Amino acid sequence: MTTTEESDTPKVVATIMWTSPGLVLRSGLAYLRMKRLARESSDRFRSSLESSGMPPERARQLSDEYGTDLSISRFMGGFVKHKGPDAPR
Repeated sequence: MTTTEESDTPKVVATIMWTSPGLVLRSGLAYLRMKRLARESSDRFRSSLESSGMPPERARQLSDEYGTDLSISRFMGGFVKHKGPDAPR
């Protein structure tokens, strides 16, 4: 490691420490907002199924499956996956 790289290390670490709480907070808020929207969509989905004649118990089961598809690991996976120009679409 050269002298220049060694002197930059504290600056890089300080920058990461300074910005990471904000990033974590914004990510958490975005996840909670997405969960709320998924829950609202699930409720609308259940209402639609029931109004079209599906038994309420079955409509509730299907809407629960629909609304719980969002997980924190899938949400965070969207941040770390990088699609380059050669990635399949």
